[in-house]
Amino acid sequence: MISDVEESIIKQSYLSERITHTIENVGDKLRNFYENEMEKTLYKHELDSISLSEGYPGICIFFQKLKSLNNKENDIDLIIYELIQRNLSNLEATNSVSSSLWSGLTATAVAIKIIAKNDHNYKTLSLQLDDLLLNNLDEKIRTAEDNLRNKNIRMQDYDVIEGLTGIGRYLLMCKKDKKAKVMLEKILKYLVNLSKIDSIDNVSMPNWHINMHNQFLEEDKNLYPNGNFNLGISHGIAGPLSLLSRCLNYNIEVKGQREAIHNICSWYIKYKKEDKFGPYWPLRLSLEEIAQDNISKSVRNYEAWCYGIPGVARALWLAGESLHEPTYSEVAVQAFSGMVNRPQKDQNIASPTFCHGRAGLLYCFYRMYLSTGNESFKHTVVQMIKETIEFFDENEFFGFYDLDKKEKKANPGILTGAAGIALVLLSILKPSTDDWGLIFLIE
Repeated sequence: MISDVEESIIKQSYLSERITHTIENVGDKLRNFYENEMEKTLYKHELDSISLSEGYPGICIFFQKLKSLNNKENDIDLIIYELIQRNLSNLEATNSVSSSLWSGLTATAVAIKIIAKNDHNYKTLSLQLDDLLLNNLDEKIRTAEDNLRNKNIRMQDYDVIEGLTGIGRYLLMCKKDKKAKVMLEKILKYLVNLSKIDSIDNVSMPNWHINMHNQFLEEDKNLYPNGNFNLGISHGIAGPLSLLSRCLNYNIEVKGQREAIHNICSWYIKYKKEDKFGPYWPLRLSLEEIAQDNISKSVRNYEAWCYGIPGVARALWLAGESLHEPTYSEVAVQAFSGMVNRPQKDQNIASPTFCHGRAGLLYCFYRMYLSTGNESFKHTVVQMIKETIEFFDENEFFGFYDLDKKEKKANPGILTGAAGIALVLLSILKPSTDDWGLIFLIE
């Protein structure tokens, strides 16, 4: 069945051709890069090569989906096979591999699971990776629980990128496996406890406070000497909100899960800011802002998946959907409608990539259009496709570049690279390929 967005693109045949041309060009550039083993110049350590963000797993997902456009399916299968072998070899050579979705064992597991849907040759490998992952998860869960109990929470305990939320989203893919479901329920119980809001000296204080020492950046340690509360979907509480909600949709529920979803949503609604276009959220809140119940006036809008409006609003939509709570869904729609009307210069995103750029915003709008049927979201998707492919440059090493702090970087990967941009375009052009968005916790 053809989607309205796909039909809009087909009616503008020149746009369909440009999208196809762009995707195929990225594919050719990536194929040349990996066939000539040039990745040795990129991956300075085995851990880089096994990451989902820029390593083999994400590239394999892209090539698997590229087959829907390419008549050289056997050639692509050979590339995928070779990259998987390199991935497995580097996994074995690495002394210490985490369990995380984006830089650990789950990265390889999710890639193989997606590939195995259409290529049964990888079914056995997929099951073997699942066993390996499940046999090593208890320790990570215990460490996260201990840190929560001792009020020494780290973002990598719970977040999407390194933590239990990302791993949990993969386990939801494996929900028919009894052991995977049991482990997922353990993660949900931890997230329920993480989401509790305690009263300390008559001040409502969420459990997900990150102290100064556990912040990633020195800049943040200086800005937040008493710690902060992270609002983003990549490292903040929006990630757990998404997982708790999606599990409820699949009838996977633990005690306190609904209350946890309500707690987090109510907190986001309480601390949202508004301009004349609609709601938006701070990237982080300081301990002082929570204690004084007063958000700094210096907060600015940000429209990126990782920390901005799209990730937060999409998580609120999923929560409203799971609880049949229109209040949360309405705030999400208001936030996306605000982004439709807000001038591009106020979006505060410059890169074309997924994490902190236009491809991530485009994909979030696409998922919201599929969820709501909102016509303005559809028009925004088509317009953003045009804007995104304008970034393509034949002279760039991978066709697209990442722009981070005004520095252009060549990156092949899904998170901040060319494959991620092409994958978004491909999923809209060919909706049958769109089964990978779970890794970003927005579907």
